[in-house]
Amino acid sequence: MKTTEQNRRKYRNSLCFSALKCHRYQDFVRIVNHSAKCFRGFLRCATKWLAIALFTVPSGLLNAANHTGLEWDAVTKTVSSRPGELKLEMAYAFTNVSAAEVVIQHVATSCGCSVAKIPVKPWSLPPGTNGQINVTVDLRGRRGVLSKSVYVVTSRGLVVLGATVNIAATPPATAVAMNDRGKNIQIAKVDRQAVFKGDCARCHATPAKGKMGKELFAVACGICHEAEHRASMVPDLLKLNKPTSEVYWRQWVEIGNTTGLMPAFLDRNGGILNPKQVDSLIDFMTLRKK
Repeated sequence: MKTTEQNRRKYRNSLCFSALKCHRYQDFVRIVNHSAKCFRGFLRCATKWLAIALFTVPSGLLNAANHTGLEWDAVTKTVSSRPGELKLEMAYAFTNVSAAEVVIQHVATSCGCSVAKIPVKPWSLPPGTNGQINVTVDLRGRRGVLSKSVYVVTSRGLVVLGATVNIAATPPATAVAMNDRGKNIQIAKVDRQAVFKGDCARCHATPAKGKMGKELFAVACGICHEAEHRASMVPDLLKLNKPTSEVYWRQWVEIGNTTGLMPAFLDRNGGILNPKQVDSLIDFMTLRKK
């Protein structure tokens, strides 16, 4: 009996050991496959950069030697963007000054945020032909100074074009708002109802459609009177140094200020609110003030 029990234990142990070896082998295979995949990726990157290192010549030397037969307006350029610009476009012009045809086979850039384009691939250029390579640089999320390279593969060798891009700083939003505010004040001095017309209507008229009471106050009154950076002549309606009543609010809402900038909101006076909307707005303002 003792021998039989020992044999059973040995059998179970051998099964466990076999299973363990199987799992270890599978893990080993996975590690080998992953390592091989990484190594292949490394070889691809290494081959790419080795080719660039072996065959790329500084652009100034390429222009001086003119080994491709293409004469460029400039092989390095410095360009500047305008404030708020999201993309910048530039071009490299050239002429085939050689006595033979030159073929541009491919163009590429040094990073994914810039794109170089040519009319066709391959691009055949007989002697005396003029052309240009257009480059677009994506400026979104970028600032400061960018350095870019454009690789031009021709039938006579490689040309490397360079560019330095100076990205203009975007002016603070408050500065832009202040500039727009000054223009709007001048317009309102001529026509106080202008706030409900043209581009201004998108913020001051359209949101009020169908609104009543509190919601109407938020989009029709609060947009100016409760704005974080409101103009100095726009009062905080909760901090008025004078008594208010339903009559007071009706005067300002329906008629506004005929000698100032405050527009009339009642539709028959050139405003955007019907009588029911005006009543709901006055009710809310009267109760809120109390």
